[in-house]
Amino acid sequence: MGIKRHRPEVTEPVALHVMAKRHLVAMEAGYADKLSPASVRSLENQGLPLTPSESEAFLALPYAEDALALRHWDEDAKTPGARTPTLADYRPIIASCLTPKGPREAAG
Repeated sequence: MGIKRHRPEVTEPVALHVMAKRHLVAMEAGYADKLSPASVRSLENQGLPLTPSESEAFLALPYAEDALALRHWDEDAKTPGARTPTLADYRPIIASCLTPKGPREAAG
């Protein structure tokens, strides 16, 4: 049994997660204030905020907008006191991913 390869619309936003953080810190007022202390420390090791030209190049990448959405979801998920979904909440999504057609085709 080989390693299952995921489509780029799944993997690329994750791969661009750090670049998205660096872009948002540079370009979105107040975004840096949302970062956890650990995320601020890692930002220092990841190259600090992007320059305007680096941000422009980042935004030109396929899946950059999805990576930005992922970053926002990541920060929003750290809201103290927020309800954390249970595994049962995700069961239908997980089951759809296990079908040969995948979640998009299984849903339609």
